[in-house]
Amino acid sequence: MLITKNNKYNLAKPSLKKKEHTILTPSSHLTKAHLNYPPLSTLKSYNISFRNMSELDISKKINSFFDDIKYENAFYWEYLPEENKEVSKKNQVGIKKLDNFFETLKTDKDKKAFISAFKEKTGFPKFDKVSSNMVREALNGINAIAERENFEILFMGYDKNSSVGQKMPFPGSDCDGMIFVIDSPDAKKKAPYYRWLLSKNIDQRILSTNVTELPEVMSLEEIKEGVEKSNIAFTQYLKTQDTNEINNILNKFKTNIETPNKDYIEAADFNIQISKYINPEDKWLIIKTALFAELIRDGIVEIDGLNQKFKDLLNNSAVYKYSNMQQQRALSDIQKDKIIARKELSTNFEKMQINEQFNLIKDIIYKSFDDKPSKNSPNSKYFYNIGTNAFCESGNIVELYKQLSE
Repeated sequence: MLITKNNKYNLAKPSLKKKEHTILTPSSHLTKAHLNYPPLSTLKSYNISFRNMSELDISKKINSFFDDIKYENAFYWEYLPEENKEVSKKNQVGIKKLDNFFETLKTDKDKKAFISAFKEKTGFPKFDKVSSNMVREALNGINAIAERENFEILFMGYDKNSSVGQKMPFPGSDCDGMIFVIDSPDAKKKAPYYRWLLSKNIDQRILSTNVTELPEVMSLEEIKEGVEKSNIAFTQYLKTQDTNEINNILNKFKTNIETPNKDYIEAADFNIQISKYINPEDKWLIIKTALFAELIRDGIVEIDGLNQKFKDLLNNSAVYKYSNMQQQRALSDIQKDKIIARKELSTNFEKMQINEQFNLIKDIIYKSFDDKPSKNSPNSKYFYNIGTNAFCESGNIVELYKQLSE
């Protein structure tokens, strides 16, 4: 396996970490019909395990923390409420163990040592370094799997409006819309396995697969099929419309791409319309293909080894021209409140008192359990969008995915 063209990162060639590669429960946006994996109740718990923490000195405590903490995979409650209750219960156990761990760091000396270790591990508070570490972690993870499994990585990209895309992520957060495209004789069959294997080969203190976004792995063959099937669906849709209105419809789809819209269903009207002409078993293929097309068109691309013939096919496709599920272009000029606050934090963190630094880092770590601080917390401004631009992360996006997948 060789990572192909335009790879900006000087990657090591790590071997796979010697762990049991237990398949995790899928992340957000998945419906029951899409879940072809063991129920969560049969899976190993990934709560925190500490080895006699009270008996360890501070350096060993810190090393144990960074070596042993594990997160349970969580996703939207709307789809699998019973399984998510179990996840939530296990996460509460993990959070309690975190509470106990932090209680062992009582003195300023202990807290300073922990803060220093966290900064060294993650790059924080240098957000550009945090962002680079997260991307590199994902690339090294997929590279290690590709070398062992003998497939080629043709593409990697992610949402440019995500905190990673804006180079302002907290360590251990996810990376919205990250997609890898691979190629090999059996890539289509094995891509789901590689996806879950990737989630086990990522250090979640750097890049979390816990909260809502598990990096997607797709085969080139799948995307070609998705492009073809979405074109057919689009043609069927247009046949049902008044021929005198076709230009107006196409102009509306194009306008949606340029215009911010809190109503995600309205913004993704193209996707909603063609989904009505997609067979149920193909709906998630079309969703993933559309997200990939939006990354090529508007996102951040780290690896691009796609050949020109395929790019010409994609550029002429309906999904490339009109898909608008992520609103990447429309939202690109909007500064989220939490991102503005983090820019200030990048210069002010070192001026904060030890307890302020310590409490913020605790909140960052708890966030990897999807446990944000209270909106009344002094640190809430770093995690929430509460001003006029809050709609960037609100709206009916969950309902959009339901309509597209059902």
